[in-house]
Amino acid sequence: MSVTEEDHVRTHHPHRPEATQDKRGIWRIGAADIEDFIAEAYRRTAERVAAVEIKDEGEAGAE
Repeated sequence: MSVTEEDHVRTHHPHRPEATQDKRGIWRIGAADIEDFIAEAYRRTAERVAAVEIKDEGEAGAE
């Protein structure tokens, strides 16, 4: 059975990977999209740690 482009539901959010859902309810997300999402999450977290918004609990002697 072939699934056409019209059979998909697409979602997009600026901080989430793009996903598609076919008529059967199966969600698909590309591996590169997941990798990009994880890299962006690490980058945003590092910025927050640097701005002292989040305490770096992994740092020796951090209180």
